[in-house]
Amino acid sequence: PLTGVIGIDAGYGYHCVLKMDGTVWCWGNNDRGQLGDGSTTTRSSPAQVTNLTEVIGIGLGPFHACARKRDGSVWCWGDNTSGQIGDGVTSEPRLTPVRSSVSDVAELSLGDDYSCARFVNGTVRCWGANANGQLGDGSTTARLSPVQVINLPPSVVSISAGGLHTCARMADGTL
Repeated sequence: PLTGVIGIDAGYGYHCVLKMDGTVWCWGNNDRGQLGDGSTTTRSSPAQVTNLTEVIGIGLGPFHACARKRDGSVWCWGDNTSGQIGDGVTSEPRLTPVRSSVSDVAELSLGDDYSCARFVNGTVRCWGANANGQLGDGSTTARLSPVQVINLPPSVVSISAGGLHTCARMADGTL
């Protein structure tokens, strides 16, 4: 059994946990590298995500995952066909974590082939697939790098990405 678990999230057929020691452990489906262990081998027991420490938050999409480190940086792995890893390119799956181009992140939430981050200053940026406008930038153009969500005041305290949409909660309790 896993011990010292302080967080858990689920993707499509896989799970990851955050442990008290700042490591991330994943198991389940791994056909797109979503376990972050350097392979595409499906695992029935948890395997540690490669070269990832000092993690304080995780977010999982259907086929990609991201971790927020203590220094505010974001590291992602798994499917990257729509640029949802956030390193400015589309590519084959990332089998181990790569640093995204964002920093000072307070919260992550991942949807179908896209990622969103709430920053410590209360703003939100998203990247990846955007056919349904899920990035909130007023377009339906996929973005390889984070774009600012428009028409949101800089008082966002929580975000939640769904399959093809994202919601934000403001400090005054409005959505």
